[in-house]
Amino acid sequence: MKLPIDDFLKNEINQMMENYQNGKFDISLNLALSILKKNPKHNLTIKILGSIYEQNGKFDESLKMYQKSLALDINDPEVHNNIGLVLQKLGKHKEAIFNFYFTIISFRKNFVFIFFKFIKIWLNPVCW
Repeated sequence: MKLPIDDFLKNEINQMMENYQNGKFDISLNLALSILKKNPKHNLTIKILGSIYEQNGKFDESLKMYQKSLALDINDPEVHNNIGLVLQKLGKHKEAIFNFYFTIISFRKNFVFIFFKFIKIWLNPVCW
């Protein structure tokens, strides 16, 4: 169920996206946190926050955000993929492979992109 978004919140979301796309992650981070105080289930903001944490090397926080996003939309292949990438960065290669495999099976429309991520990890000798 989507919650109604007022004009002020829409403006904040637009500013967050614009700053994120322009690489101004500190501003985007503050806006994302502000948005989530008003609408804690705004999934796009949760995903952006996960991405910002990931880019800043805060992989545990990133993983928490992506898992929160997944709880809101279990069928989002982008989130499944992002979780796999963060798990890979955390050195949890087998969990990452499982996540990519699950994504491939569940979301075939993104098969090619995720398959190559899976192969890249699979061929990495550090995994085994």
